[in-house]
Amino acid sequence: MLSAVNTVTFLRGKDQDGDGRLSTTGTPAEAEDYIHPVFVALVTELDENSAPVDLAVGDIGVGGAYAGGTGTVTVTVISNGIPPSSPADLVLESDGNRIGSEKVAMDYSGKIIVTFSWVPGPGTHTITARVDVPGDIRPENNVLSREITAGAPPDLSVAIGAPVRKGSAGPAPTSAPLSLVPALFGSLGGILIFLNRRKTSIQACAAIMLTMILVCSVPAIVPPVSAAGQAYQYEIPVEIRNLGGSDSGACNLAIWLDGEKVVVHTIEQGIPPGGSLKISIPVTTTSGMHQVRVVVDPEQTLTEKDRNNNQAEGMYEFP
Repeated sequence: MLSAVNTVTFLRGKDQDGDGRLSTTGTPAEAEDYIHPVFVALVTELDENSAPVDLAVGDIGVGGAYAGGTGTVTVTVISNGIPPSSPADLVLESDGNRIGSEKVAMDYSGKIIVTFSWVPGPGTHTITARVDVPGDIRPENNVLSREITAGAPPDLSVAIGAPVRKGSAGPAPTSAPLSLVPALFGSLGGILIFLNRRKTSIQACAAIMLTMILVCSVPAIVPPVSAAGQAYQYEIPVEIRNLGGSDSGACNLAIWLDGEKVVVHTIEQGIPPGGSLKISIPVTTTSGMHQVRVVVDPEQTLTEKDRNNNQAEGMYEFP
């Protein structure tokens, strides 16, 4: 970087003849009538001889890991510096026993995911991933651990809460019912005919007063009419429970509104046995009664004890 703040200045023109004006005519023209679309990019060149190497274990994901089954462990390795010149050593262990190892060649994308197979025994296990490479400036972020419980297969269930409206869509427009318009014009027409035939001062005053009453009473007799199909922002509370004996892996949560799939939310870390996860899913719809259907793991990627409780459905009022 040349400095902390780098400024690019666009010139609409340049006074070449020194007359104090920018002429847009002639050959060559001193200026344009407008600034054309432009693109500017600040490009820096990386000095790889002085840039640091900094690898880290960013995440450990576990799927299908129950007692007696073959699960998968995914390890995400990230690079916070330049890619190392040689492959890094990635080692995965369970309770100090090696599950597997892999040579990891990082590139400039800065992220790589490595998958291992794992057959856990019953009980709670500590999964540890370590990545090592020569010249790493921060070895403290090279190790990550996570506790996993393996027992009976996981069993996810889902429940839906009452939808909550967020914010306001503003005041609804008002309009006069069409049936009132002929009545008003008919009354005024009758008054004019009456005044034309019998021009007395008393009758004229009475007609004028009647007209004023009709005009002033229009706001009172015109009820507000809500805009048809006005959409609002809502949140649907959803609770997912793991009733099984093992950690559930990452999976999706899908929501259907009136038969149409509107949201797919990813549960990245899974849920421990006996645990629960509460989330609020944003949707946009009109007020009134709507059918809501929620399904956890709709793709059936997880091995579960019971899939019959993976969905909930019903009619819910959106206020």
